[in-house]
Amino acid sequence: FFFQAEDGIRDFCLSRGLGDVYKRQVHGTTALDPLNEKLYKANKEIRSLHAETKFSYMRAETHFETLRNAHTKLLLFTILESFVIVAASLWQIYYIRKLLENKRII
Repeated sequence: FFFQAEDGIRDFCLSRGLGDVYKRQVHGTTALDPLNEKLYKANKEIRSLHAETKFSYMRAETHFETLRNAHTKLLLFTILESFVIVAASLWQIYYIRKLLENKRII
């Protein structure tokens, strides 16, 4: 956390929620406050950029995986469709040949 304070020594009691509590003494100096604010803002922006980049990378990976899955399904469907068309064509040739070979005299 960050807040503006006057010069002097400040005691902070911090906890991470895990039961560990520790104390820090911070010496306040007004000469470094503008620099600290700029560094804090820069750090905040860098963390935000890092989180956004990580999210974008994960989203791109998920989309790529979905695309790869769709291409695989499309390839398998196309191969199956080709076999069905070839089988239907062969059956038609066989049926028409048999029909034409049958020369019965009535």
